[in-house]
Amino acid sequence: MTIAREGAWEAGRDPDALLISSSGVIVAGDTDQEYRARLERFAEMMGSTLERVDEGLRHRNSPRGTWAEVREILGGMERAGMQRFWIQAWGGQPDDVDRALDRLGG
Repeated sequence: MTIAREGAWEAGRDPDALLISSSGVIVAGDTDQEYRARLERFAEMMGSTLERVDEGLRHRNSPRGTWAEVREILGGMERAGMQRFWIQAWGGQPDDVDRALDRLGG
């Protein structure tokens, strides 16, 4: 976000006028067990291993885990300056977006 703000400043634009957003999937569950099952399903859909998918999500700091952990990750993004997070449905499951909004109070 610092790079984007510096770029805006250098271009003569107001860095505070930037809308900082991100998007991605949320892989989460009500319990650790449910999260693990959903992560396994996501890995299968991606044609990868659970370990690789888990590492990729962690590396990108994607919202994942229990819903409390997802809130913590999103809160960290917000504290860093992100203003919006666009939830992407994975596996053609738009109900996952509705579920996320329900669990996160959106």
